[in-house]
Amino acid sequence: MTTALCWHFRRIGHNVQAIKPVITGWNSATEGESDTVKIIQSLECTVSEQSISRVSPWRFEAPRAPNVAADMSGAHLDYEEILRFCRKSSQTLDSYTFIEGVGGVMSPITENKSCLELIHDLGIDVVLVIGSYLGSISHTLTAMKVLQGLRIHVILSEKEEENPCARDVVEYVNQYYNCTVYIQEHVSRNLRAPWTHTSPEIAHFLLR
Repeated sequence: MTTALCWHFRRIGHNVQAIKPVITGWNSATEGESDTVKIIQSLECTVSEQSISRVSPWRFEAPRAPNVAADMSGAHLDYEEILRFCRKSSQTLDSYTFIEGVGGVMSPITENKSCLELIHDLGIDVVLVIGSYLGSISHTLTAMKVLQGLRIHVILSEKEEENPCARDVVEYVNQYYNCTVYIQEHVSRNLRAPWTHTSPEIAHFLLR
């Protein structure tokens, strides 16, 4: 979803930058399939070791939670260092900065800090991406509960071309939290630069 937002914000004339500070499951042999590289491509920047490190300084091979993946690689994740990196990356006043998390709202970053603490410490708006799978209503409402007090934009990402459950999720979230949900229709990941096949309405939804 970050790639679609980067692409369309740029298309309508905004300066945009994006980071994904921590990424797990990193494989240099298949880095072209990674979220990090896709973010760089959606910004129409050159993919290089420098640009990869600029977007994702902390990269770990194990496809596990960041704190676990770091331990498995013999590294240590310093929460304050990650926080400083995010703040420094978002200091530009005339641009939008998207910070892609890792896992869900409560996913651990270090042994005692999660994505939730990072969101609060940065004082940023939240783009909550939800699904329409069985159990997604509970997961969505739980996430929105812990995010209360923050400005939240909810985007439902459809994983199938036809999914009748999607409308149910949108309707229930709207009733429960009086919250408008943007539906991102299914776009095949097999397409080249799939973010270019999304609607610019996703950017306008966030800018309302």
